[in-house]
Amino acid sequence: MLNATVATLTRGEPFSSGDVTEPYEAGWASEAVFFARGLDAGETGGSAFVQISPDGIRWCDEGTELALSAGNRLTFARIREFGHFLRLRIELPEGHARAFLVTIALKS
Repeated sequence: MLNATVATLTRGEPFSSGDVTEPYEAGWASEAVFFARGLDAGETGGSAFVQISPDGIRWCDEGTELALSAGNRLTFARIREFGHFLRLRIELPEGHARAFLVTIALKS
């Protein structure tokens, strides 16, 4: 029997370069898909980097990059074989801030 869930990590909060989403405890899951969509008419794109953690305190980049499009286009990234906690680290051009809807879909 498969288990699955979808959770919202952020909705409408302004992000600047270096900000991170709320972490999600996902140790039970074997795969995850991050979805990100701009909630503003931002003309600037950026990147989001998947981060993993064994304890929710110390973080490292997992290696997957999610392109954040200008405007409100939906983008996604798939990952497998990750640590116990997941989150995204947002990188935008200097001086820019954007609001995003970020969700994570998990399945075991």
